[in-house]
Amino acid sequence: MGARLSQPKSASRGWDVTGSGFTGGGGAGGGRLVPITAYANSAGLAAGAAPGGEHGRVSTGASEVDRVLGGGLVRGSVVLLAGSPGIGKSTLVLQLARSIAKAPGARGRVAYIAGEESPAQIARRAVRLVEAEAEQGDPDLAGGLAGIEVLNETSLDGALQVLLDEAIRPAVERSAAPDGAGPPSASPAGSDASIDLPFDAVIVDSIQTMYLDGVASAAGTVSQVRECALRLLQLAKASSVPVVLVGHMTKAGEVAGPRVLEHLVDAVVLLEGEGAGTAPVRVLRSAKNRFGATSEVALLVMSDAGLVEVEDPAGMFLSPARAEALRCLRHTDAHDAEDAASALVPAGSAVTATLEGRRALCVEIEALCNSSAAEWPRHRASGVSVDRVHMLLAVLAKHAGVRVGRSDVYLSVAGGIRLRDPAAEAAVAASLASSALDIAMPADTAILGEVALSGELRAVAGEDERLRALAALGFRRVILPLDSSGDAASAPGSRVGGARAGKKPRKWMQRPDGGRLTIVRVRDIREALASALGRNAIRDARAAHRRTKAARTAAARKTDSDLEGASMWETGGWLDGIGDASGGGE
Repeated sequence: MGARLSQPKSASRGWDVTGSGFTGGGGAGGGRLVPITAYANSAGLAAGAAPGGEHGRVSTGASEVDRVLGGGLVRGSVVLLAGSPGIGKSTLVLQLARSIAKAPGARGRVAYIAGEESPAQIARRAVRLVEAEAEQGDPDLAGGLAGIEVLNETSLDGALQVLLDEAIRPAVERSAAPDGAGPPSASPAGSDASIDLPFDAVIVDSIQTMYLDGVASAAGTVSQVRECALRLLQLAKASSVPVVLVGHMTKAGEVAGPRVLEHLVDAVVLLEGEGAGTAPVRVLRSAKNRFGATSEVALLVMSDAGLVEVEDPAGMFLSPARAEALRCLRHTDAHDAEDAASALVPAGSAVTATLEGRRALCVEIEALCNSSAAEWPRHRASGVSVDRVHMLLAVLAKHAGVRVGRSDVYLSVAGGIRLRDPAAEAAVAASLASSALDIAMPADTAILGEVALSGELRAVAGEDERLRALAALGFRRVILPLDSSGDAASAPGSRVGGARAGKKPRKWMQRPDGGRLTIVRVRDIREALASALGRNAIRDARAAHRRTKAARTAAARKTDSDLEGASMWETGGWLDGIGDASGGGE
């Protein structure tokens, strides 16, 4: 690429993005202490302006993604987007690049540094997305490929040289013009950038493919990833242009590379989905955000037009059988609607409401417990930590009398979402008990609560939001811990382990069919299972299990006795034969 450009020091800050880092010196930001109000004023935060306002952020054009980022990409920030292979990282950043370039007030240029794909491959995917959008009749997006400039480069030194050449080109053109006029410099409003980088954003796909010539190791190693990330961080701060890094994930579900990478960047956003390429649902989750909340999530669905936002995810994480049962229950005039709905939901299924940020999602958990002939039964979990499943199995055996024994245990969360909310533990335990006892929970019943090692159900946060989501889908009963916080916890008339709830529930607890949401309060997991599965049903299931176990034991003993007798008979005959042969010889 030729000799590297030596970027001159700025009067406001000393940066050297092509060298080893900070150059020191400078004016307002180097060599002396400066009141933070000076930076606040330059960032457009004075006079009561909200942090990250119109001058502080760049909208991605996707409301759900902006919400996860806290309102958009902060100028000069570095965002790490990580996900497993095939989950849709490159598709997402390509969509964001198109939206950012078309945003009002944008320069209309996004630099896409590609280290994994060729420009032709990226263009092919972009054309496919545009054609799919055109088929859906969106005239604003159809044919909109302008603004994305692709650089196929794995040498970060070379990529930075190209970017800085673009930064000084307007000044060169102005000096070469006869009248001294040329393309004007257009720094972002309210920025104190020392490098006028003429891009709205810079995307690096991926950071693991980049390398620096001065680092004696291969691309993707700890030292290379760390140094490349540091150099890009310096570029972002010097230019006030947001940089998006695409990162890999390990088999353990962690961001590949050194841990310092997550410390260096301003935000870490994870794109999740169980079984990449199989489940269409993708969850965009913020694991770290210096400029916003880390509890927000965005729900996306993979389609021909790329990742499409889901603004109303109600019922998205329920199985088709559960959704059909709830639809059946809404028709109150239907004959035996409740029995028909219960027949649709199999044993081993339970529903809970989990909080993802400020959004409550109704999620169905499915479990399967089956006797195993293997020496070591298998325990597998998808969407829930297997360690949590082992803990809940121990609690069920100790405090609820539900033992899986030598059984294979499989557990899955519908829709591919990964549950981190402790309030889902009661539903996980209920699904395991339902499968082990072969008793199906009523289709209109949900359960919430954190399970303690003592078997006690602990309070859940955001109870009102969870109940509102369940009522909107048509659930009729919700089993809750006795000491849950919130106004709903003091519903008059509710009693421990009872099926009767308050006579004056909140208005938003009304179901779509006009009925009211019934709240059942319980102390521990034993009472929760009794309310969810029925005391008589549990007693009958245990009695049947004991009879089956006794019959199997008797059959095994009879088989062992028969085998032992046959073995003794065969041994005796063999010995008799030896005696006869000996006698015949005499």
